[in-house]
Amino acid sequence: MSKWKDETSGWGKDSITKGSDIKFGQFRLSIHRHIDYPKDMWLASASYIFRCRELASKDLSQAKVQAKAMLQCIFQDAVDEIAEPSTITPERR
Repeated sequence: MSKWKDETSGWGKDSITKGSDIKFGQFRLSIHRHIDYPKDMWLASASYIFRCRELASKDLSQAKVQAKAMLQCIFQDAVDEIAEPSTITPERR
């Protein structure tokens, strides 16, 4: 099972959490902040899939849950679409 890797700033006793990463095979899901967004907003980015999607929660733990659910929905939609019968018929020779 994959585990979150939390990153902190490391500035003395008042370390501020920068975000968290988790890997699923070749995909990396990242919870982070960005200078172009409000200071208390968590964002999610997933390699190859999406970047800087806003998360509703201000709490890092809940933001992780939201981001994983978002990624799971995207993957499930893709699997469902792939599983649909093909409308392409093979060419006859």
